[in-house]
Amino acid sequence: MYKINEVFETIQGEASFTGTPSIFLRLQGCPVGCSWCDTKQTWDVDNVYKVSLDETVEKKPTQIIGLTPVQSKF
Repeated sequence: MYKINEVFETIQGEASFTGTPSIFLRLQGCPVGCSWCDTKQTWDVDNVYKVSLDETVEKKPTQIIGLTPVQSKF
């Protein structure tokens, strides 16, 4: 289970998967605090709900966003 800020369906807009329907998981609890961050609401580690990553990834191509590579344990 991962701390999730947001789950939403959209069309991938980058790289070789442009145009592919995808589910985005925006993870919660980023400790970096970049000044240019457009999702500062993800910094709060207490504002979370949890979701099974396996269940979500099985549905559609899934983009996992919101943590630094160092934090990820995928």
